[in-house]
Amino acid sequence: MDNNGKPWGEIIPLFKDELRRCQYPISNISCLTAKISELEAYGYSQGAECYSFELGQRFLTSFYPMTGQFKTWRDIDAQTRNSYWAVGLLNDLFLHGYFTITKNSRVLPLKEEDELLLINFQKYQLENGFAETSAKRVTLSMRSFLTYLNSHSVNVSDISDKEIIGFLSAYIDKSKPYINTIILALKRFSDFLFANGLTENKVSSFIPPLNKMVSPRVPSVWSDDEITKMLESVDRGSPLGKRDYAILMIAIKLGLRCSDIKSLQLSDIDWEKKCISITQRKTQKALSLPFTDDVGWAIIDYLKNGRPKSDFNHVFLTHAAPIKPFSATTSLYGMISRYRNIAGIDLHENSRRGMHSIRHTFATNLLRHKIPLETIAEMLGHVGMSSVDVYLTVETQELRTIALDPEEVFHNGHNK
Repeated sequence: MDNNGKPWGEIIPLFKDELRRCQYPISNISCLTAKISELEAYGYSQGAECYSFELGQRFLTSFYPMTGQFKTWRDIDAQTRNSYWAVGLLNDLFLHGYFTITKNSRVLPLKEEDELLLINFQKYQLENGFAETSAKRVTLSMRSFLTYLNSHSVNVSDISDKEIIGFLSAYIDKSKPYINTIILALKRFSDFLFANGLTENKVSSFIPPLNKMVSPRVPSVWSDDEITKMLESVDRGSPLGKRDYAILMIAIKLGLRCSDIKSLQLSDIDWEKKCISITQRKTQKALSLPFTDDVGWAIIDYLKNGRPKSDFNHVFLTHAAPIKPFSATTSLYGMISRYRNIAGIDLHENSRRGMHSIRHTFATNLLRHKIPLETIAEMLGHVGMSSVDVYLTVETQELRTIALDPEEVFHNGHNK
């Protein structure tokens, strides 16, 4: 959608249609539309016949200014919250053509120049080949960094090692991978600032080097009995259960990453050849995997009898308003945890049993069946072999085949 090309007469109907398509409650539609009408009146008073991000920010700072230290949404009055919510959704609609923001992912807006800085930063990442999911995650991290700078009255042009270390100190109790993610975000933001002449010195010179992971942690794996119990705990009579069952079957039998399951498109499924062909979100590499009949029927049952009506091409959608695809930051750990608890599956100390552990289990079983590491790497969509070596550390004597015949997958995969 063109940021500056839609006149006010078209904006409100488009905005309201998107709210309805995402099945927002009537009360929310009324409230949010009223705020956009208020924005429209402000636009006309400024002689603006079309909407722009800059106009939206001027509207917020003029009528609903944020003052004082960083606050949570509960600390802010309803009128201000709803105004920022409405403008945020409108910006999201203009950027992507549809809402990507969930109702629970509202973040406290920054100063006008900082909001524009983040918008340009995300565009910079996309233009430089970073995946959209990565760009969103990094931009969100840098929103926290800008909040930190504002609380200390520091402009981006004046960032020093003091601000970098001070910001990172808030994450000192986090895991090494988490801290590394923040450091990567800072480095990318530093490159953006320097490339656009917003800093005279490269801020990256103040950023500590990435922590090297000495050895990867041994992944947790599921037993055949645990997988069976979890699948049996799913209520396949409900629409939500049909969706979750199909997701679990794809994860268990194909070993797809969580991000690839969430972004799976209807057009990615070749029903004639019985295979799923995707471009992986993490590596941007093509991957094609055959699926067995039980996976196919699980997907069909969801599409015919459980999936909400929608124009989205994504296979899996949220089942609470707004109805839309999973966001890039949505974790499926809650789904795994829910069915694990229903099934009464106990966790050992330090055991990690999220969606990624199912992928580990898939690969470990292939390894148990003496499938070559090169083939496992190909089936998992790994770019290199180093990611697969971790499976060699898993004790697999008690593991048996988990609902798939690896030899059949291997055979079918090489006869496509």
